[in-house]
Amino acid sequence: LSLLMAAVGWWWSGSPPQYTGIDYAQRVDDYRGVPLRLFTTDHGAWRFPVDLQALDPRLLEALLRIEDSRFYHHHGVDPLAVIRAVWQLLTQGRVVSGASTITMQLIRLLRPQPRTVANKMAEMAAALQLERQLPKEEILALYLTLTPYGGNLQGVVAACRFYFGKDPQRLTLSEIALLIALPQAPERRRPDRHPQQAEVGRRQVLQRLLEVGEISGEEYHLALKQPIPTERRPTPALAAQLTQRLQREADNGRKSALRSTIDSDLQLQAEQVAAFYQSTLPQGTTLAALVVANEDGALRAHLGSGGYWQVSQLDLTRAIRSPGSTLKPFIYALGFEQGLIHPQTRVVDRPQSYQGYTPQNFDKRYRGEVTVARALQQSLNIPAITLLQEVGPAALLGLLRRTGVELKLPTGDLPGLALGLGGAGVTLEQLATLYLAIPRNGISIPIKSSFGAVGEEGVRLISPRAAWYLDRILADTPPPPGQTGLAAVRFKTGTSYGFRDTWAVGYSRDYTVAVWVGRVNGGYGEGETGLSRAAPLLLRLFELLPGSEQRWSLPQPDGVISVEDRALPLALQHFPPRSGTEILPPEIGYPKEGSQLSMTKLDSTSGAVLLRVRNGTPPYAWLVNGEKLVVSGDTAVTPWYPDGVGAAAITVIDRQGVRDKVSLWVGP
Repeated sequence: LSLLMAAVGWWWSGSPPQYTGIDYAQRVDDYRGVPLRLFTTDHGAWRFPVDLQALDPRLLEALLRIEDSRFYHHHGVDPLAVIRAVWQLLTQGRVVSGASTITMQLIRLLRPQPRTVANKMAEMAAALQLERQLPKEEILALYLTLTPYGGNLQGVVAACRFYFGKDPQRLTLSEIALLIALPQAPERRRPDRHPQQAEVGRRQVLQRLLEVGEISGEEYHLALKQPIPTERRPTPALAAQLTQRLQREADNGRKSALRSTIDSDLQLQAEQVAAFYQSTLPQGTTLAALVVANEDGALRAHLGSGGYWQVSQLDLTRAIRSPGSTLKPFIYALGFEQGLIHPQTRVVDRPQSYQGYTPQNFDKRYRGEVTVARALQQSLNIPAITLLQEVGPAALLGLLRRTGVELKLPTGDLPGLALGLGGAGVTLEQLATLYLAIPRNGISIPIKSSFGAVGEEGVRLISPRAAWYLDRILADTPPPPGQTGLAAVRFKTGTSYGFRDTWAVGYSRDYTVAVWVGRVNGGYGEGETGLSRAAPLLLRLFELLPGSEQRWSLPQPDGVISVEDRALPLALQHFPPRSGTEILPPEIGYPKEGSQLSMTKLDSTSGAVLLRVRNGTPPYAWLVNGEKLVVSGDTAVTPWYPDGVGAAAITVIDRQGVRDKVSLWVGP
């Protein structure tokens, strides 16, 4: 009878339904396979492919016992089941049990049609055809992929993810029974809407498994005591901007699972830190950050903004912004490589004009003669621009291009000295790529965000000697006010014009971290700098990383000169070389910046602090807390008599109007 029905149906049905080209939902995982974010199909369904090897084997055993016990012994239609169903219909006047095999149920899922006798025969015929084309395992996997579980859930993977919050590798007996019961009436038994009906269906499946000897009475009663899930689990949404980008880039291939390089544990911690930090920022201001492994350039954490759902869905790690002073280390690297400077070379910080370009230091103060190391640590503008004028802006552009970093110049502009102070656009991702080269002894590698991506060969950005010099300088960068630094961390900050963008980029032995804080619309900021606003977040992210408190150093390469400034070769002692008639700007020699003086330890005879100045053009004018001292003559030593304890700001101004300033504290 079944063969006769199938023969008629074969003629009726034509070709079997299409089983290829099924549209799957996508998931982006971390580097261990932990889901970061899920994406529905184009039609809004949660449907993931099933790998039978990744399923709990007890689910397959129970499913076959309930739905199709002779699945591996028929060819798509079970004649015994058909005869039994027809006999029950004839003798009892109603349908007692169905005759649909799993293959026939799969046909209905692939090609839904009204339940008529003719369509039933067509379904049988199509099942026979499908079994000739696919092995049993593929049929079973397709069935478990397309089975409805209520709403837009299809397949056991989606059902386990949204009802149980896990993948179907290990399931309880209660969960197995529910997974078998729901497809029998997916909308009536939806546990998030009809938990009582879902419980009834689960009990029926458990009773059937008990009747056929699949489970024991004890297992039956224990399973009945388990609660029914009454709501869907939320979908994970870590690294939202990055996972969205990866999903779009892979969309043409429609891969169902993408493996990223993200560490989900670190990402969660970083997002929690970012959420708290975001709550402290003014309205309209947000952040972006990257954490990269130095060994292979793998992106371990990605913050596209201070909150994907609450703040901005833009990926601000790729926004083009003014980098402020963050490119200065690479200007000095060019100077090291060209043999122009050494960290102990003395450079002059004073007002200068470069063919009409007149930059100023950020704080409008000038330090006179300082070492290259101090100039970089304090991010002084004049020494950096003086050096950039010598090495050439084009050389800086060429250096950065070695890593594929192309600075965005204003339309129609040629590269000029303003490059050194943020006069071109760059992204946070590009800055991280540049700084990644320093702890790698000058070798740059691209940042990769996809697991298994073929990495490009590293290119030498700077020499090992230049990297070593930079590392030694940045290791002594002062921490943000009121904070202590981390022993393993070196960093550089930057602030763009109008406080629009604040930056902090740093590295330890194992990680590079880049942080941007600013306004999404590019508007003016509120007076915060990279040191005060971005650096604290940078250090907080480093605290999440192992090894941030362990001291380390780059191996010293050949050609390094490890001497003080006076022992340097004559050509490296000053930059540019000092002329015989050059007059250096004034510099307060005593007291030093940040000094703490004691009233009881002042000059024993006069009770004075002897203010000393070197360089500059006399006569000198001295100001203490804005009030002028009475000074006689052109002497470089002037007594000052503190009138009590407290803070004091001391300024000296020479005849040319050039000044220097220090702040100190006078104690009892």
